[in-house]
Amino acid sequence: MPKFALTAPPTHSASLAALTEKLVAAETETHLCRLLGQIAGSVRSGDLDTAYRYADRAARLAPAEPEIALLCGRLLLARGDAALAVDPLARAARLRADPEPAAWHVIALLEAGRRQAAREQLEAALRRFPVVEGGTLAAVAHAAITTDPSGVRGWAGLTPTLEIIGEARGIGFERRLLCLAADGTPVVSQPLMSGGAETALFRLPFPRPMTRGAVSIEVDGAALLGSGLMLPPEFALDGRATIDGRQISGWASLAWLQRPPDTLMIEDDKGRCARVEMSADQSDPTIGRFTVDTTMVGLGGDRFVISVALPDGHTQVLPDAPLLRRPGPVPRPVRSSRRLLRSAVRPRTTPPRAPIDIIVPVYLGRAETLACLGAVIETTAGTATIVVVDDASPELPTGVGFCLYLRHDCLEETGLFDAATFAAGYGEENDFCLRARRRNWRHVLAANVYVRHLGNRSFGSRRAALTERNQRLLGLRYPDYDEIVERFIAADPVGAVRRRLDEERLVASAGDVVLLVTLQLPGGVERFVRERCARLRTRGLRPLVVQPGASSLAVCCMLGDDADAYRDLRYDLPDDLASFRALLARLRVVARRAV
Repeated sequence: MPKFALTAPPTHSASLAALTEKLVAAETETHLCRLLGQIAGSVRSGDLDTAYRYADRAARLAPAEPEIALLCGRLLLARGDAALAVDPLARAARLRADPEPAAWHVIALLEAGRRQAAREQLEAALRRFPVVEGGTLAAVAHAAITTDPSGVRGWAGLTPTLEIIGEARGIGFERRLLCLAADGTPVVSQPLMSGGAETALFRLPFPRPMTRGAVSIEVDGAALLGSGLMLPPEFALDGRATIDGRQISGWASLAWLQRPPDTLMIEDDKGRCARVEMSADQSDPTIGRFTVDTTMVGLGGDRFVISVALPDGHTQVLPDAPLLRRPGPVPRPVRSSRRLLRSAVRPRTTPPRAPIDIIVPVYLGRAETLACLGAVIETTAGTATIVVVDDASPELPTGVGFCLYLRHDCLEETGLFDAATFAAGYGEENDFCLRARRRNWRHVLAANVYVRHLGNRSFGSRRAALTERNQRLLGLRYPDYDEIVERFIAADPVGAVRRRLDEERLVASAGDVVLLVTLQLPGGVERFVRERCARLRTRGLRPLVVQPGASSLAVCCMLGDDADAYRDLRYDLPDDLASFRALLARLRVVARRAV
């Protein structure tokens, strides 16, 4: 098929220039900044091979930068390597939720001959992003339908103003375009005339109030690409707000529109409201920033709700709402219903005669422990079984909400979770544990208990906003909290437990192992080791990489097929040398290589 005009060699575009400025301003990888400049120079001189070599090196140095992945893919397309361009462009589309990288991904799939995958990705992009007439996504959709041999009838999407826009193909005489609600009810009907052109462009202004749910766009009963649009779309409102004295400041964005809202509304705890104008962020045009003096706009109190008007006419509060000036009152201790129940039950006059077990948990304090056990033995005089529990489990600064076991008497003394301060969630268990800590309760790890946690289910896109909001409130209530956590991380009393788990997992799944001993260097060394591991896996062998730690040559790290899979296989040498040798002895090592 013919190449798209869109695959012309990319220049040092504004997006790439912005990335360079961001890296320089952050005083990060100066080598990466130099590579970006070399890429730009090579493109201007028409040397795309050299430009791609620099871009590939930059992508290895900054694998999480979508602009660099997009640049790599576009350079490969410009060189005619569409099949190789698919992966970097797919990565760019994953890293940056934007129609631009999504459209280039579709182009690569089309030019690589993967038409079904291109169609699936195009439909996903048309349903997810707004379509601007004359934009890259609209141009790709046009190219896709006009070069499709299967006779697809057209495409449809939503504009930023929530009109339905699209093209219908093969309109030789008057036909009718239908927009159908989820139940099949026609919502909009419009005749189509091509005027002799290969395709007919259409726009459907949507009636108000807006039909909610999925809508189908059809021409003579045939659904167009992108049909099944959700109305209203997921606008992906995000934002944060903080308060310092009388001043409220923050930012907001509507990712679906790729621009900030124009205004927002702030309401205080007395119901008084103020409308605030947004100003564009200098480094990111998709974000709007605001600052307001509460007294100047007639607001007061300690609780504020900030909301944004959405394109469909509805309003939505920022994901970190409500904004609190300070944490609320600490929950009071709970009067136990169990105590009330016990006081209402008449005690037995004759205690039951049954065997007695006495459980004595001990922790540190050898002299005190021996004195306690001696007193128990003397008192029971052989009439009870004494069970001594060595409670030497690692102590944590706080518990973790999804796997937290609370003693009832701790709950009574400490009080309930503070739902008034911590709103929908995140941080409320930390607050509870810190209150319990002040009452001399300990938080102990049960290292022999396994709890499976399916994360990110409760709060969805609000997770990051709620975490930041409640972290600030925790800091106001417990100024030493961050220091407590930092000391725990530095000491890492749980490190040995995590390493034992990784050792057992590795031994159980290893098979025939090839041990690769290498340096901790990026670039060519890293690429060579990765390629060697891939070849070993094709032979049915399990590559394990042994390399020094990033911060010290005295730390030995073992990496499996996935570095994150065994991230706790770290051994401080020479102290952990015996443990390291013991692990190697348990593995079926068939070869050792230095690379």
